[in-house]
Amino acid sequence: MTELFFRQEAGDMTMLFFRQKETYAFTLVPTALCGAVTPHRTAIPENEANKSYLQRFPLEPDVLESMMQLKFSGDPAFAQCFPGRSMRNSGSVSRLQFLDQRVTETSVRTRFRHPEGVVVENIAEFEKGKPYLVVSTRLIHQGKREMPLEYLAGVSLGMLSPFAPDDGPGRYFVHRFQSAWAAEGRPLAESMDEANLEMSWQAAGLRNIRFGVNGSMPVRGFFPFLALEDREAGVFWGIQAEAPASWELEIARTGDFLSLSGGCPGRETGSWTRVLHPGETFDSMKMIVSCVHGSLDDLCGRMQQYQQTAPPAEKDTAVIFNEYCTTWGRPWKKNLEMLLTPASACGAKYFVMDAGWFRNDAKENRGCVGDWNPKDEMYPGGGFAGMTEAIRQAGMIPGIWFEFEICLENSATAKAHPDWFLTLDGTPVRTGPRMFLDLRKEEVRNHLREKVIAFLRKYRIGYMKVDYNGSTGGWCDGPENPAENHRKYMESVLEFFEEIRRDLPDLVLEICASGGHRCTPAWGRIADLFSVSDAHEGVEIPLISANTLRMVPAVKNQTWVTLRPWNDEKRLFYLLCGGFLGRLCLSGDLDKLSAGQFAVVRRACDLYRAAAETVCTGKFHVEQHWNRSFLRPEGWQSVRFRSGKKQLTVLHTFGNPPEEIAFPAKSHEHTLFAPQSADCKVQNGMFRWLAPAPFSALILSENEGEN
Repeated sequence: MTELFFRQEAGDMTMLFFRQKETYAFTLVPTALCGAVTPHRTAIPENEANKSYLQRFPLEPDVLESMMQLKFSGDPAFAQCFPGRSMRNSGSVSRLQFLDQRVTETSVRTRFRHPEGVVVENIAEFEKGKPYLVVSTRLIHQGKREMPLEYLAGVSLGMLSPFAPDDGPGRYFVHRFQSAWAAEGRPLAESMDEANLEMSWQAAGLRNIRFGVNGSMPVRGFFPFLALEDREAGVFWGIQAEAPASWELEIARTGDFLSLSGGCPGRETGSWTRVLHPGETFDSMKMIVSCVHGSLDDLCGRMQQYQQTAPPAEKDTAVIFNEYCTTWGRPWKKNLEMLLTPASACGAKYFVMDAGWFRNDAKENRGCVGDWNPKDEMYPGGGFAGMTEAIRQAGMIPGIWFEFEICLENSATAKAHPDWFLTLDGTPVRTGPRMFLDLRKEEVRNHLREKVIAFLRKYRIGYMKVDYNGSTGGWCDGPENPAENHRKYMESVLEFFEEIRRDLPDLVLEICASGGHRCTPAWGRIADLFSVSDAHEGVEIPLISANTLRMVPAVKNQTWVTLRPWNDEKRLFYLLCGGFLGRLCLSGDLDKLSAGQFAVVRRACDLYRAAAETVCTGKFHVEQHWNRSFLRPEGWQSVRFRSGKKQLTVLHTFGNPPEEIAFPAKSHEHTLFAPQSADCKVQNGMFRWLAPAPFSALILSENEGEN
């Protein structure tokens, strides 16, 4: 018999805790739908598949799974063919005994005890006005012997969906976001049939999807996000791992109910173990959890608010100019000085000098990555300091590119200090020529304090783009298990970023990792902006930026707008409109544009500044009618931002667009940013774009005004 034993409101969500014998489950529902929670069936109806079996055995489809998921070495795995497939429901879970619940104004702590004396505490934290929970698991070892840990989930959200009386045929869909270099954020939605998550005829047997990433680039393959949709109830549930590095997530079912769980990879997926010593406390990875009666965009918008707590170094949502796609790694005075005036005239606040500022010329090898010595000879008439001063004189804040977590193997630093680097089995961890500085070592941190923090202060740099172009994998040498060593190593990396924040509170910080490979909540709480992709000039840019908008707050969703003198009007609008899907980052040949082209760019930047608050603080809705190809897209896309009475709609067409694109537009006043050739108008409460050309774009800005 399943019973509700506790409930707790957390804003517009309600936590529900259920008990079935000695198993305790946790789920979350929109508070407004608490009354729609449905009594669940306790037996499976007879059918041809189970008729004979039912004569001897009852089939119970409503078996609860525990809200605590962990495994200690020595405790058995779950019996139903789980080993190698899942570490859920181990013997460690079945041995837990419920202790109590401790409730405050901002948290619910549900505590259990393992027979070996380990207190296992589920911590669900909430804050007034925040539409998400932060859930984690804490282990407090009060026993007498060491306990080797093999798996620990930060959350297990179960009993999904509580609005269905049965296994929910046809109503459930699982949502994830795939990612690859220059192809970030592809949405993947699967029905239970497609995902092979239907309940079995016996209401038993594992059905699951377990996925994740090992290494220091946590968005290679997938974003650390997982959602379940109950389409009939109109409700979405989502979990997201903080994920500074390695992570895993899992959706599983053994009966009617599905569960969402995840955290650090366990022994099976990440070769991770950790010895828990008597008297020790250990915390799992933090998990962001939410639910909503609405859309997937609504759910994503709620969960990404967790990333809105970075120090407010940036007081506005300004236009950025980054010269990388102009000089392609040769940011020297002769290549930059002609860009200062046009960048300033566009209203760019930041002028970022990207990779190469530390090299002599194009012939010098890249071994100086890791040494970080500016080459004054490449900045005649004042040296490097003169160049940064020229940027300030032009009315902009100088920015700089670093990749300070690595050194190239032929750098002077690598040759002088071979003991400074991360190793595995005694050998330096390498990706190509890159070696990784071990920030667990004080001498390494001291080196970076001089080369990075002191450098930024000396040259009055106000913006830093931190790139990262190689992954460590998920293991390294140290005193514990290689995966646990790596987890602690990544803690030291984040600690150094936090030190930069403390020492340079006005510095604007952009996180890049071969584009978007670090777009996770842990990094989002540090970053002012993300470089979400290395798609610099392709037709896929607006698709990628619309997709990453679901994982990254718009205020941090930086998009390349790379302009060339050969861009025709249609292409110019296509690129500039893409910059409105978050943060507008100009690059390319501003100094070579015609007067007419430059006038369009300035007009776009003026509109962006006027619309930035709507884009960066409003709710968004992405609508894609797309053939799923990034390189050869067909169809069209709409992204709408709404804040108060203001709405901004960004439309892009791809190959073979429809004959007409139309939607309601009942605004009191509107502004249209569109090519002169576009046949579009607002009339009789409708916006219509007739015969839109392939690979074109426009923006409709609306203000409802007074009623």
